[in-house]
Amino acid sequence: MARKHATFCQTVQGAKRRKPLTEPSKNGGRVLVTGRPYTSTPGPSKKLDPRWFGPFKVLEYLHDTDNYKLHLPPGMDRRKPYFYVMSLKEYRENDPDRFKSRRMHKREPILIDNAEQWEAEQTLDHCCQNNRHQFLVHLKGYERGDDSSEAIENLDHSLELIQE
Repeated sequence: MARKHATFCQTVQGAKRRKPLTEPSKNGGRVLVTGRPYTSTPGPSKKLDPRWFGPFKVLEYLHDTDNYKLHLPPGMDRRKPYFYVMSLKEYRENDPDRFKSRRMHKREPILIDNAEQWEAEQTLDHCCQNNRHQFLVHLKGYERGDDSSEAIENLDHSLELIQE
């Protein structure tokens, strides 16, 4: 009797953290993927990595395994497009009436040889970390808060900015 009660209590506690097995997003919907196992860039600190990646478009839902097949961008084409339901959450658009200061649209990248690329306006700073040259780059059409640190290998088409 006590064993059945303990098993029941464990099931109840475990179910609190699990998502229901219902389909949260239909085909064509958009979801976010948890960032913990899918961190894209090695950095000095894991706490600065994004918690969620996306949004990604749902292509298919597999009922027997509770997996979703997502449409991944060209930069993530080496990863498998299947994700378990526990690693996803539904994407919600920003409400422009409630959050007026948030930018809704960013400039789209330019596709060159099926790779997403952005146009650099100027280089702001340079450093050498682990024998790799990195540049602080201001992207054209973005604000200063969106400046990014890029390795020299990623700046193939911006060599004239580097030489200045």
